[in-house]
Amino acid sequence: MNLRILEDNSAVIAVISTGSSQKLRHLATAHRVNAASTCEVASSSDDVLIQHVPSEDQLSDIMTKGLAPQKWSSALMLLNMKFIT
Repeated sequence: MNLRILEDNSAVIAVISTGSSQKLRHLATAHRVNAASTCEVASSSDDVLIQHVPSEDQLSDIMTKGLAPQKWSSALMLLNMKFIT
């Protein structure tokens, strides 16, 4: 396996697994995302694994979302950083 995708959104995992979603049919026009192609790549190769990860363990959220102060210590731990006072 060369690529492991950790995703906290179950709906995204379902769309990639099936190749379509009636609720997300606007993706192709609004965001230029072709769910069928993404599904084809993910399902046809043993080199790609899409895996669910709980939101609180989603490392990329630290860089893309504002964190409440009570979540800072766990975020620093995920980054292998220590808070020095």
